[in-house]
Amino acid sequence: MSKQEKIYSGEMKDGLRHGFGRCDWSDGSWYAGEWLNDKKHGYGMDVKANGVRYMGEFVNGMYEGFGTVYPASGDSSLPLASGEFKNGGLSGLVLLKYSETGVAYAGQMKDMEDFGFGCWYYPGGKIRAGEMTNPVSLEIFSDGRHSVVHWKNCLQHGD
Repeated sequence: MSKQEKIYSGEMKDGLRHGFGRCDWSDGSWYAGEWLNDKKHGYGMDVKANGVRYMGEFVNGMYEGFGTVYPASGDSSLPLASGEFKNGGLSGLVLLKYSETGVAYAGQMKDMEDFGFGCWYYPGGKIRAGEMTNPVSLEIFSDGRHSVVHWKNCLQHGD
């Protein structure tokens, strides 16, 4: 057990956390789920001391596979993030939703950056969709007018 570990209850093998169990740390964080050779491995829920929660798959202690990160209660600056994780970060098909701004993204990410095909949704009807280095933006105004903008290499290319 680590110095800051408060309590572990669950299955053990050869003196290591192995199987299903829950570990609580002195800083208030905790994890409940599957363990393999003393590492989070399989399905579980990880709650950080600041209230950020992850529920999903782990491999060798890292977020890996499908999961969802929930921002801390009252923290509207971080998005709700759901999708594929690789090496602890979002990579693959994802969905992001920022409660503070109302902005949402559905599509591909690589190393926490929009990549490949996706769609950004903005309050008021603006949509930016397509391959992310050359997307098309569509803005629909409340009076029915609309604007279409083409992008190339992240710069406005035409209207």
